Amino acid sequence: MKWFVNHNSRVHGPYDSTEIQGLIQTMGSNSRSTYLWTRGIGEWITADKWTPSIAQSTQSERLFNTTTKQQPVVNQTRQAVPQVLADDRRYKVQYNFVDQAPMTKDELLSYTLKQDDVSKIAVFDSASQEWKEIYAIPEISQKLGISRRKNARVPILAQFIGASTKDVKVSSRVVTISIGGMGLTDTFDLSIGDTIRGQITSPQFFMPLNIEAEVTYTGSDGYVGSKFFQLNDDTLALITEYVNKYSDKD
Repeated sequence: MKWFVNHNSRVHGPYDSTEIQGLIQTMGSNSRSTYLWTRGIGEWITADKWTPSIAQSTQSERLFNTTTKQQPVVNQTRQAVPQVLADDRRYKVQYNFVDQAPMTKDELLSYTLKQDDVSKIAVFDSASQEWKEIYAIPEISQKLGISRRKNARVPILAQFIGASTKDVKVSSRVVTISIGGMGLTDTFDLSIGDTIRGQITSPQFFMPLNIEAEVTYTGSDGYVGSKFFQLNDDTLALITEYVNKYSDKD
């Protein structure tokens, strides 16, 4: 499990849980103004609220349960290539870090074809006990002709304020961002297909960013995934600079 640290509007990492525990011990009162984030949680948390049990429970929630046994808690970074998918097995799938129903290989192929942004799909590999990007599964990526993501997503501490085309006001935290879209939390009044317009503000950007996006995912936990419409040159340049700065560290 890899954690990112946001202190004084600077993002550092990734760190494993042992390194995070050591860092927190040296923070003192700064732990209340330092934020932590990892895949599988919907928002940044302050360092003073982090405990080893939080790390373990977050990791456990993301583990894949086969129909015969539960896999042990292990590191779930997406790096190595998983073994060939077996046709008669079901695999746990995440879209934008949100769990989907277990799928067979054929169901996974069909599901992948229906997604606008396949970079958000990850599959749990029971052999290595890790989450893998869909691109790391040769028989899927080769069959569908997909290549590694072009829009890397990175964590960010930001705010979005705006409204939808249905006159629903939106005031949400932005927890992930890419050149292609953003992930919001604490948002319960939007539906897939809604268009939102407004501004992203963050210490990472020297000015508010005007954006328009389409809602592509909504979760019962208030997480919303969205896809940007065409960004203006200034906004695109700022987001690209930020994403490129941190994407290689994931």
